[in-house]
Amino acid sequence: MKSFFYTIALVATLLAGGYVHAQSDEYLNIGLVMPESHTELSAEELDRLQSRLLQVFVRNGVSAEAGANGIIAYPKVTMYTGDRVQAGISTLFVREAEVCLFVGQADKKAVFASQCITVKGSGKDDARAIQAAIKQVDPGASVWSKFIQSTKTEIAKYYEAQCPTLLAKADQLRQTGRLEEAFYNLYNIPAEVSCYKDASQASISIYKQYINEACARNLQLAKARLAANDYKGALRVIGWIDPTAACHSEAMQVMNAAAADLDAETLRYWNFYKARVEKSEELEALRIEAIRDIGVAWGQRNTVVNWNIIR
Repeated sequence: MKSFFYTIALVATLLAGGYVHAQSDEYLNIGLVMPESHTELSAEELDRLQSRLLQVFVRNGVSAEAGANGIIAYPKVTMYTGDRVQAGISTLFVREAEVCLFVGQADKKAVFASQCITVKGSGKDDARAIQAAIKQVDPGASVWSKFIQSTKTEIAKYYEAQCPTLLAKADQLRQTGRLEEAFYNLYNIPAEVSCYKDASQASISIYKQYINEACARNLQLAKARLAANDYKGALRVIGWIDPTAACHSEAMQVMNAAAADLDAETLRYWNFYKARVEKSEELEALRIEAIRDIGVAWGQRNTVVNWNIIR
């Protein structure tokens, strides 16, 4: 099954393509997963629904950014039998649908929160009636803001209960050298959870070990992405190299040499990154952002998708 992942970073605003992050004390990921197909919705209508569901999060103070995580949001759409209504000399087709949005933990199929709405649309034919119904999914409706708040509360409760397990697993992964996976287990613990500070301290400790082991590897990866003209990808990887790492100066030189080939947007963020590196007070923020980005990247590479819950 095809899937579409979107990271919902609660409160934290992610900047430009996921390779430069804004600092925040709260970071939580929810992957929006859309079904590959639907018996009555066209690909265009699924895309339209996807856009509106993303707006549900964005309009409630949530930023969307590509990513993958163990917590997912997924829709289920039930189309009811249509009616024909005579409107003067014309006949209108009317379709009603129930649109439900669920948020749950993918591995255990546990549902944290759900919300269903009923929408109705009409048109000159059945397809247009369905199209009109999907357009009635209003991302600004108050029902969605209440749903998001409920979701945040339930996810925080989930992480609170999982704190000992997550910290213990991260330490085990650290001891076995699986450092990127350890970041993945720690980076999305919400600030409201009691073990947030412990997770942050553990992440920094693991990161200090990581920078010594990963410096040369990430530099080579950045060079490979530059050779493939993937300038945004190269900048993202260079962001993983700690400013105190031995190869950081070489990484800066490599990226500076490619500056003439960067588009305006990428150059703007490259200059922004260089300015931050020069400020000692920014170093901790850069490390936290690198930890998050490394965790997201690990999740994207290793998440297995098999959403039998989608219909």
